Amino acid sequence: MHKTSVEIAGTELIVEYDFDITAHGCSAHMGSLSYEGHPAEPAEFVVNILGIRFPKQGADIPQLEIPRWLEDVLTSHLYECDDINDVVQKADMERSIDER
Repeated sequence: MHKTSVEIAGTELIVEYDFDITAHGCSAHMGSLSYEGHPAEPAEFVVNILGIRFPKQGADIPQLEIPRWLEDVLTSHLYECDDINDVVQKADMERSIDER
């Protein structure tokens, strides 16, 4: 589980999320006389919203209910967030290293 801070309508929320890598990325390959090479491709992923809470919300307070529209807004925001993309790409690179 990962966490990130998001501001919506002037209110800060902590979004708890996870992700699934749906297509692994690959590094760029320089060309040769017999192969033209190809650019790097990032991993593709799906974000899963696990929960939201206020920053100072105590553990004894139940999770906030996430209406569908808010889940869609949060998911769209996370897809566009460079920090989230960096986390996913790093996880994909570590997976690649572990497989060697």
